[in-house]
Amino acid sequence: MNSNFEPKTHEDTEKTLSRTKLKKASLDITDFAKKLLELSEDRLKKLPLEEHIIYELLKAKPMKKIALKRQTQYIGKLMRNSDIDQAVEYYDKLMQKNKASNVEFKRLEQLRDALIHPESMKEALDRLVEKYPAVDIQKLRQLIRAYHKEVQKSPDEESSATPKSYKLIFQFLKSLSQG
Repeated sequence: MNSNFEPKTHEDTEKTLSRTKLKKASLDITDFAKKLLELSEDRLKKLPLEEHIIYELLKAKPMKKIALKRQTQYIGKLMRNSDIDQAVEYYDKLMQKNKASNVEFKRLEQLRDALIHPESMKEALDRLVEKYPAVDIQKLRQLIRAYHKEVQKSPDEESSATPKSYKLIFQFLKSLSQG
């Protein structure tokens, strides 16, 4: 038998777990640094982080492949030694705003599509008036009629160009939801 063999004790297991947890935490911070690199330069400059970390993030933006990987690991190392709680909160708020605006965008697109289809137009108009009583129905109906006229004029060019009134309907709905 090997006389150097010692059974693992509870203390050894705790050390292994803490090392594992530390490594996971450091990988999470490096992953967070990768996510930060997806932000625009303006948003990066607004991050509540130390200036040298923001400088390194901006420096990493144009990098590719291996250099980017090394730089990201370096940024992760810098971030491990500083307080990043506020930066995480800031990033989460940004992502929530993006998700909310995407959901609103899709909702407006669906409403526009319902308005331009004759079968669902009446229901969509009723819902719109119910939600926004001050809506200018006359203008909206004008835009819808203009859309149908544009589509009738060029039925074979349907796929190549989006009718102008299609975009105007969306802009009308967007201004209605924002104001």
